[in-house]
Amino acid sequence: MCVCSHGGQCVSPDEGDPVNTDSRFVYMGCACQGGYTGRFCDSDIDACEMNGQPCYAGVECIDLPPPANASGYTCGPCPTGYTGSGAQCAGVWRESQSICLLDRNQASDIFTSIFSQEYGQRVFCIKLHSN
Repeated sequence: MCVCSHGGQCVSPDEGDPVNTDSRFVYMGCACQGGYTGRFCDSDIDACEMNGQPCYAGVECIDLPPPANASGYTCGPCPTGYTGSGAQCAGVWRESQSICLLDRNQASDIFTSIFSQEYGQRVFCIKLHSN
């Protein structure tokens, strides 16, 4: 018996398949179309989950519908104050005579940590020399 969903193709079941215990019916295996998984191709691949939630912290990962495969996701916009693709975001801006970063991991030791009222968190700035 073939019960593949979403255009999956029937294939011979694996030897010792535990579902095939009834001698009257034999459930065929399925070769799924792109974007689907599961014994009967009945589940949409969640590309966000498969890729370990690949978007920047706090950015929504949007799983694309089939036929998208494991690379079928997109990231939402970067948080306020950050720029980038959503997969990678950087908080960089000019403030009077300084360049500031929101992410400590992007700032070297020459950046000074200050509290930003605008962002409600510590930011890392470096003074620019005026010519």
